Amino acid sequence: ARRHGGQVVAILVDCDDFKLVNEMLGYTGGDKCLQSLGERIKNALRSCDHIARIGGDEFLVLLAMVRRGEAIDLASRLRSIIGGAAYPVAGASVHLTCCLSMATLPPACRTLDDVLLLTQMGLRKCKSAGKNRLSVVENCASGGQAIVVDGQAFPIDLADDTGFRVVKQPILQLVDEQIVGYELFSRG
Repeated sequence: ARRHGGQVVAILVDCDDFKLVNEMLGYTGGDKCLQSLGERIKNALRSCDHIARIGGDEFLVLLAMVRRGEAIDLASRLRSIIGGAAYPVAGASVHLTCCLSMATLPPACRTLDDVLLLTQMGLRKCKSAGKNRLSVVENCASGGQAIVVDGQAFPIDLADDTGFRVVKQPILQLVDEQIVGYELFSRG
């Protein structure tokens, strides 16, 4: 991104209730199912994109040189591809759904831990909203974030210890999706 002046988008993919797959098929069958899932994701990506299994039933996808709208379309397509057809494993037919958390990486985000910290924040909100969801972590110019899960915005608290808190939510320009301001709410 620094070299070409573009942006990088990360998508964290986490399977819903994968423990049940391991219980039904054993860990070997579960691993075969995850290998098939990884292939489906890889086949949906461009040659310049990257995918890695980062643990258990989680995959991290990095999209290089992509606009935010294109990344959202791809994340939505990935959710459909993952849950679209059964995974034939060991004579069984497994159906999977996943929650996905997408974030455009800010320039300060340089390590895997930074990427995971940003995307896991959206994933937690996504999982709390239910299964088979997509969240988008919106990076704000001030360094804060808001999370959008399937179109519903969840501002992130800017809390203090007085019991008074302010939450902010970005206001996006529809034409180019640039942040043009913030809406602030105060709660007591």
